[in-house]
Amino acid sequence: MSWFKEPKDLKDITLRAIEMLQNVDLIAAEDTRHTGLLLKHYDIKTPLTSYFEHNKMRKADYTRVHFRSRKTLVGEGKACSGCQTCLVICSLVHEGKENLSLSRIQILSDSFGGFPTDITIAQCRQCEDPACVKACDTGALHAAGANGNIRIVDEKKCIGCMRCIHVCPFMPGRIQWNSEKECAQKCDLCADTPFWEQRGGLGGKQACVELCPMRAIKFTDQVPVQKGDSGYNVNLRNENWKKLGFPIT
Repeated sequence: MSWFKEPKDLKDITLRAIEMLQNVDLIAAEDTRHTGLLLKHYDIKTPLTSYFEHNKMRKADYTRVHFRSRKTLVGEGKACSGCQTCLVICSLVHEGKENLSLSRIQILSDSFGGFPTDITIAQCRQCEDPACVKACDTGALHAAGANGNIRIVDEKKCIGCMRCIHVCPFMPGRIQWNSEKECAQKCDLCADTPFWEQRGGLGGKQACVELCPMRAIKFTDQVPVQKGDSGYNVNLRNENWKKLGFPIT
C-alpha cells in the first residue's frame, strides 16, 4: 500500500505521483470531494472511495476486495476442441482424482450448435469487483495478497452456505460445490498446486494451460475488459492454424 499526500494546488504534483495514482487498484481518500477534483483534472480513472477515522473498520474489507488480481485465465472457444483435458487435469492436480465434477474450469458444448459458437470455455474471471468475495461472511473466499490478490477459497473457513455460488453473475457459475469436501471451490490459478516438480501460481505453471492440446487457454497478467465476454474469449490462434486451413481472425 502506498501513501500519497494531496497537493494544495492541483498544478503542484509530480509526474511520478500521477503515474502512481493511475496504476494503483483503488484510491482511498479522507476528502473525496477534493481528491475527485484532482483525479478529474488529470483524467485519472482509478476507483475512489472514502476512508477516514469513523469508517475505517467498515471500509477495510471493501478496500481489500478492490485489489485487482494480478493474473487471470483467458481462453478461446474457436480453438477449443471440447476434449475436456483441462477438466481432467484440473481435478487430478487439485483433488488427486480424475473427476469432471471436481474440475474448477468448465467446458460447455452445444450439440445443436455449430462453429464458432458451439464450444465455450467457462473459467473464473478473477473479477475486479467480485460479488462472491463480498458475499462471504466468514472470509473463506478472499483476495490472497500473497498470491497476487487471486480470489481463492479457504476450505477450512468455508461453512457451506453457498452464498458465493448463488451470487456469481455468470452462467454457468464460476464457483462450484465440492460434494466430497462439502465446501465451495473455484479456480485458484494453481496458486498452491505444483505442476510436476515445478511451482504453480503467478510465477509458475498451470496444468490446464500446459496440457491443452489446442493451446486454447492462456495465463495473462493483463486485466481483461470486464464488460461482456470479449476480454476473456480471445483469439489465441496463430499461423499454424492457417496452414491447416482454419481461419485465424
